[in-house]
Amino acid sequence: MDKKYFIENYINAYVSFAKGRAGGLNEPGGSLAKKLASIKKYVIRQKRVPKDFYSQIGRTLAFGYKFKDENLINKSLDMITYFAELDFDVCKGRNYPDEFMSYLTSEPGLLVKTMTLAQKYETFLRDAVKREMIETVQVDPTVEYIEARKLHRHFFLHIGPTNSGKTYQSIQRLKMANKGAYLSPLRLLALEIYDNCTRDNVPCSMVTGEEIIDTPDARVISQTIETVDLEEEYDIAVIDEAQMVADEFRGHSWVKALMGLKCKEIHVCASQDAEGILKRIIEKCEDSWEVEYHERKTPLVMEEYFVPVADGNIKEHISHGDAFIVFSKRSVLDLAARFELEGISASVIYGNLPPEIRKNEVRKFVEGQTDVVISTDAIGMGINLPIRRIIFAETEKFDGKVKRNLTGTEVLQIAGRAGRFGIYEEGKVSATSPKGLKFIAEMISKKLPEINHARLDFPKVLLDLPDELDNILIMWSGLPDIFPYKKIDTREMLDLYKILKDRSDEFAQIPGGDDKRVLYSMISCPLDYKNPDIVDLWVRYCKEYAADITLKFPRVSDLDKPELEKWETYYRQLDLYHNFSLRMGKLIKEDKLREKKEYADEKIMAILDESKHGFVKRCRYCGKIMPMGAGSGICDSCFGWRRGRRRR
Repeated sequence: MDKKYFIENYINAYVSFAKGRAGGLNEPGGSLAKKLASIKKYVIRQKRVPKDFYSQIGRTLAFGYKFKDENLINKSLDMITYFAELDFDVCKGRNYPDEFMSYLTSEPGLLVKTMTLAQKYETFLRDAVKREMIETVQVDPTVEYIEARKLHRHFFLHIGPTNSGKTYQSIQRLKMANKGAYLSPLRLLALEIYDNCTRDNVPCSMVTGEEIIDTPDARVISQTIETVDLEEEYDIAVIDEAQMVADEFRGHSWVKALMGLKCKEIHVCASQDAEGILKRIIEKCEDSWEVEYHERKTPLVMEEYFVPVADGNIKEHISHGDAFIVFSKRSVLDLAARFELEGISASVIYGNLPPEIRKNEVRKFVEGQTDVVISTDAIGMGINLPIRRIIFAETEKFDGKVKRNLTGTEVLQIAGRAGRFGIYEEGKVSATSPKGLKFIAEMISKKLPEINHARLDFPKVLLDLPDELDNILIMWSGLPDIFPYKKIDTREMLDLYKILKDRSDEFAQIPGGDDKRVLYSMISCPLDYKNPDIVDLWVRYCKEYAADITLKFPRVSDLDKPELEKWETYYRQLDLYHNFSLRMGKLIKEDKLREKKEYADEKIMAILDESKHGFVKRCRYCGKIMPMGAGSGICDSCFGWRRGRRRR
C-alpha cells in the first residue's frame, strides 16, 4: 500500500471519529492540549507509544472540533500524521497485509481504541474469519445442508387454492412410502393426517411441539414442520402450506425443510402466489421440479348482503355450517357470549386453546352439537371442517406490531374453507357489516401478488465464530439480505438472551453457559416470551436443567390470574416443559405430562362449557352490552351522562 494513501486514510478515520464525538464532550480543551504535548514528549524520549495514545489523541481532536480550536486541531493532526508514519513502518516491518492496513483505516472505532497495533491485527484476523464464514453463508445458504446436496431430489409442486384436493392427492402418494414424512403447519392438521393414515391401516407416528405418539413399525411420521429431523432420510415427503415460506415468524422452517430434507421425492402443497419463490429455492439447491395445477372443487360465492349480528333476530340470518371469523381470543369469547344470549351454541377456536380442546370444539361442530364456529384465522390453515359459509366479523388483525387490514392472501386462505367438497355444492362468503362486506369482496376479486421473498433462519455454523452470541446475532442481522431471502427477526432471541444474562449473573448460574450452542438452544426454544409466567419458568429451567435427569413440573398454584387465563397459561407451561426437555436432552415423564394436560383440558373445557355471559363486553357503569369491537368500556348513554356532570 502507498504510504501517502495510508496516511490520508488514517487522518480521515480520526477526523470521522472526532466529529462524531465532538457534540458529546464537555471537558475544557486546555488540559487535553497539555496531555497531547506530554504524549509527544513521552514518545520522543522513550521511542515507543503509550498504551492510551490512540484514544487520547482521538479525544483531543474531538475537543478541538467542539471548541473550534484551530491550534488544538492542527496540533492533533500533526501528531496523528506522525503516528500514521510510525504505524505504516511497523506494518511494513512486520509484513502485515495491505488488507489489514485498509481495514484499520476504515474502522475509526478500532483505530482509536486503547490497543497495540499487534492486538488490532489479531482483531482483524478474527473478523476476517467472521467475514469469510458469513459471506459463504450469505451467498449460498444451502451450504449448511451438505447431505441433502448429495442427493438428486425431485419436487412435485401441487399449486392451487384451498379446497382443491392438492393435500389429499399428496397424502395418497405418501401412504405408499416405506419411510415417509408429512410436515404440517399445525398440530391439529398433523393429528388429522395421523388419524387418516391410521384409519387406512398405514402405521403412522406423530411428533409435535406438544406430544409424541410413537407407533411401532411406523412407515409414516406426521409432524409439525418445526420438529422435522433433517438427519433422517425418507423416500417420500409432503410439505404442506408452503406459501408460509414468507411468514415473518415461521417461514424459515419451510425454507429449512425445502433446503435440507433428505428425500428424493418431495411433494409441496402451496397456493398460487408461492409458485415462483418455491421454484427459485429448489433451483438454488440444484434440484429438479415439476408442477401440477389444481382447481377448486366447489365455487366460492360472495354474498350480496351482510349478516347483521347486532340484530335481535340473529337466528333468522344464520344456519348450521356458518363460521364467524375474528382475530383475538377476546373477540371469539365475546361473540360466543352474544350468540349464547340469543340461544345459539358455538364452538370456539383460537390460538391459546390447547390442542385437545380445539379437537373437541371441532368434534362438537361436526356432530351438530353446536350451531356455528367462531374462530380466529387458525381455521384458515388446513383444518377441514364442514363449513357452508365463512362470515368475517372483523377485517383487521393485530400482527404483533400494528393493527392492520387483512391481506388478500389471508382473506382467500380463510374464505377458501367454505364449501367443503362432498358436503356443499358451493362455498359462501359474507361479513357482518356493509363496510366489511365491501372490503372482503374487493380482496377476493383481486389476483394474489406473487410472493417475492422467503425467510432465512440464523445459520448455526456461525456459532463457531470467536465472539459472544449476542454480537454474532446482531452482526448477522445487520448484514444486507440476499435475494430472494429475508433474514428472520432475531430481536426476540436477543431479548431472551439479555433476560437470561441479567438473571443468571452473566450466565455464571447456567450449566454450560460458556457454550454458545447451549445458550442458542435455550434462547431459540419456542415460548410465549410476552407472558411473564412463561418466561419465569423458562429462566428457572435454564438454571436448573442439569440438576436432575428430568425437569420439575410447573405448578398451577403459582399462577395468580383469572381462571381461564390461568389454566391456559399452565397448559403452555406444560408445553414449555416438553419443548425444553427435548432441546436439552432431558427425560420426559410422559404419563405424568399427559395426566396434567388432561386435567388442564378438563378445567378449560368446563369453563368454556359454562355460561359465556362473563366474556361479553359490557359498559363498566350500567352493565349494558357494548357493540362488537367497541374501543371504549363506556356506553354512549353513560358517556353522555358523565360528560354532562363534569360540565355542571
